[in-house]
Amino acid sequence: MMITSYKEMTLQMYEHLSKIAESDTDDIEKQIQMVSVLTGKSVEEVEDLPISVYHDLAKKTVFLMREPEIEQIKSNTVKINERVYVITNDVTKITTAQYIDFQEYMKQGKNLANVLSTLLVPKGEKYGEADFLEVKKDIERLPICTALGLNAFFLQRFAKLIGNMLHCSMSALKSEEEKTKAKELIQWWERLATGGVGFPLSIL
Repeated sequence: MMITSYKEMTLQMYEHLSKIAESDTDDIEKQIQMVSVLTGKSVEEVEDLPISVYHDLAKKTVFLMREPEIEQIKSNTVKINERVYVITNDVTKITTAQYIDFQEYMKQGKNLANVLSTLLVPKGEKYGEADFLEVKKDIERLPICTALGLNAFFLQRFAKLIGNMLHCSMSALKSEEEKTKAKELIQWWERLATGGVGFPLSIL
């Protein structure tokens, strides 16, 4: 059974496809690898298919040319693999450890599972008590539209928090250089919150 829409796709699969799309391999090889991921077949199995069958499967990857839809987050919890995770609605209440880990994973780039693992905490537990790899494994099973929705949800709240903090501190900044850097940081967070949530994966 082939995945033919983002609604059927997990975060783990999306990140796998992202790496393929950004790799240095040629477009034909990228498409073969994407068909492999979406069908669950090995690359060798895909390469052994009759060309007519492969062509039909390749046409079904057209949905990757569009950005995935972002789910609107309306609940305070999310259930993954029979485990309930609490969604951090108020980012001012996260722990220092969470914020440090969040910043570190943001710097590392496009590993959304790591970023979300700092902000989704198993119900009844404190941050850091649950095994990180188990939490990450659960989060990788999230539907990609939900994962991107959670990402947007958190980024918008961080952008607002940091923007307010920087605006409040502007009057205390003395040099124009410091004020310019503060404004650039505010703008960076605003861009991240509004545009850094999803992207098309197709190489066609």
